[in-house]
Amino acid sequence: MNKLYVNEVFQSPQGEGFFTGRLAIFVRFAGCNLCCDFCDTKYAWNREDGLSGTPQHLMGKMKCDREGNQWKSKFVVLTGGEPMIQDQEALREFVCLLKDAGYFVAMETNGTKMVDKYVLPIDWLTVSPKTALFIAEGDELKLLYTGTEDLEFYEQFDYKYFYLQPVLPEKGLFINDLDTKIMLPLFEEAFKKVKKAVEERPIWRISFQAQKLAGYR
Repeated sequence: MNKLYVNEVFQSPQGEGFFTGRLAIFVRFAGCNLCCDFCDTKYAWNREDGLSGTPQHLMGKMKCDREGNQWKSKFVVLTGGEPMIQDQEALREFVCLLKDAGYFVAMETNGTKMVDKYVLPIDWLTVSPKTALFIAEGDELKLLYTGTEDLEFYEQFDYKYFYLQPVLPEKGLFINDLDTKIMLPLFEEAFKKVKKAVEERPIWRISFQAQKLAGYR
C-alpha cells in the first residue's frame, strides 16, 4: 500500500484567499518540487515520517489532535509543501475517503502538476503559481505580489477569483511581540503595493494572510 508523506495536521481558521476566516483542518504534506527562497513553510520540505502513512492511517488523524481534543470542522485544506508530488493513487484514495466522510476538500498547489477534478475529486482548487508554467484553470489564483509581476499575463487564465497576496516576512506581526516596531514598516510597504495594484486592476482582490496578522497558524 502506497503511503502519503505528511508533515503535520492541525485545525485553525483559514488565513488566506476566498475562505479566509473559515475554520479548517489543514493537512500539510511534506516535500516540494520548487523550494522557493521566500517560502514560509520551509520546515515542510523534508519528507519526515512523523504522521506519514497510508490514506486509512491518515484518516485516523482527522478527528482529534494529539491531546485527544476533538476537531469540529468538516472543511479540509490539503497544502504543503506541494500536495501534487505525493503518490497520486494514495492521494486520490485519501480524498475519496474524506468525501465519503462528509468533508469539503480544498487543495492548495503551485500548479506545476496537472490537477484533474474528475480523477482527484476535490471541491476547491487554489493555485499559487511560482513559475510561468502552471495549470490554466481552477477556482482561485493566489499570486504572491512584489509589485513587479505582470498581472495582465495571469488574467488570461480561467479562474473564478484572482487574489494578490503581499510577500510578508516569515515572522508574523503578533501582539506584544518585541519585534513589532521592526516588522510593521515591512508589512505596511508590502500592503501598499497590493493596494495600488487592486486600485488599477479591480479584477484582483487582496489576500491578507490573516494568520500572520492575528497570530494564529
